[in-house]
Amino acid sequence: METKSEHWPLLTFKEYEKDINPNPTYQRSAVWKPDQKQLLIDSILRKIDIPKLYLRETNTNGFTYEIIDGQQRMRALWEFLLNKYSLSEEAEHVLVGDKLFDIAECTYEQLPSKIKVERIHKYTLDVVIIQQATEDEIADLFYRLNNGTPLKPAEVRNAMPGEMTENIRLLARHKFFSKVTFGNFRYAHDQVAAQMMLLELNGGSSDIPDRLLSKMYADYQKKSPKTSIERMKQILDILDKVFPDKTRLLNRAQSINIYLLMSFISASNKLTKTFYDEFLKWYQSSEAKRLQDTEYKLFMSSAANSRRSIEERFKILLLDYFNSFPSMATIQLDPRRIFDNNQKIQLYERDKHTCQSCKKQVGEFDWHADHVVAWIRGGKTNSQNGQVLCVKCNLKKKDRLW
Repeated sequence: METKSEHWPLLTFKEYEKDINPNPTYQRSAVWKPDQKQLLIDSILRKIDIPKLYLRETNTNGFTYEIIDGQQRMRALWEFLLNKYSLSEEAEHVLVGDKLFDIAECTYEQLPSKIKVERIHKYTLDVVIIQQATEDEIADLFYRLNNGTPLKPAEVRNAMPGEMTENIRLLARHKFFSKVTFGNFRYAHDQVAAQMMLLELNGGSSDIPDRLLSKMYADYQKKSPKTSIERMKQILDILDKVFPDKTRLLNRAQSINIYLLMSFISASNKLTKTFYDEFLKWYQSSEAKRLQDTEYKLFMSSAANSRRSIEERFKILLLDYFNSFPSMATIQLDPRRIFDNNQKIQLYERDKHTCQSCKKQVGEFDWHADHVVAWIRGGKTNSQNGQVLCVKCNLKKKDRLW
């Protein structure tokens, strides 16, 4: 990778509008608000330096360059010079020579000619041109330039080099994501696709926060988990058939719920032709009821990306499904999912206030009531199948769903 620094007059930069690709794959979409754009132009009019722009020399797809860093500034500059927005109504006067000029609410065209010449036409931008760079080098540069800036985590991950990044990009463009109720603003589809992939890699419910998603991207930078990727494609294909149209019943949490349920069902059942219509009718009617349930709503909104919330939502969903389609039930689930307070008191005394895994003493409220045989494997929610586990040991224990 080679670099060279240049100084471009602002109006010269404007002439390159058709020659610069503003949307390479690692870039985020336009996200600046009007006041951010106005502040940039106000800084230029007051001769305040703005950060460098980084361009990659490409000569592909009809473009001479593509923007690496500075996309929001570049768009704001172009839009102002095209009179697409005006300066703030609160913008203070600008002093040029010994004269003050009023710039409040002015578009570029409405600026006094003196201001245009002295502060726009004579302003130069610092531009760094990147030459002979690979895709991974460009993605790495973007990541380094933006690390620590107010990018969304999904935007930063989209800029990370590697195979997982490419695969998540492709999965996020699966037709299923055209059916969800949330748009792809700031890579929201990529975020949920990455969360689905992490669930797939863990074989079921797990914590899916941003830090673990970033770790997954780094862990699979050089080698893709091909089996999990193919399985995720298969599940998304099934969900695409289940949902023929866009639906309000697929927000982010619901998309995770339905993915996890379908992964579990398809792992142990052969799906018939009638399955898709029956499943859709069941989901539409039952989800509406679940959304009225206090417990379900709590797990949908409170720490929604935690293993506990994902696991409890899945259990509620699966129990509803098995009750509606008993022929699909591969196991007999106990209708009672959670140990009640009386059962917890019995377990705590019976196990002598001791974690049954690490054998350490636990405080009265510092432990979890755990199923010895997992509920998802048909374990009963009773004292015979219950045990005291400290929080750490319970979080370590994990039963794969498939």
